[in-house]
Amino acid sequence: MKNNIFIPILIIFGVFISLVSCQKQLIQTDSIALPTIFNPTHKSYSIKGERGYTVSFELAASEAKPIAVVFNKIQKEIVENEIHENNFHVNIMAQSAIIEG
Repeated sequence: MKNNIFIPILIIFGVFISLVSCQKQLIQTDSIALPTIFNPTHKSYSIKGERGYTVSFELAASEAKPIAVVFNKIQKEIVENEIHENNFHVNIMAQSAIIEG
């Protein structure tokens, strides 16, 4: 008899906990100042066994500068020569058959 009562109570408790924990939590916008992104574009390319994406965007003048771009689950750090004032042009290689040596 104890098993028959314990299992439904455990299931109801688990559902209640999952509903409470999955509620959307609001982030205060005053504490986080994200820069505004203008003209985000991407273009795919395939040249001589190398495939990838060219990502371009422009930031509003702000103190926060991006350090990396994530596109299609590929993370690429932004290097100095890809930054032109507030314009960013990042080359993200997805696949390469070129052997360097």
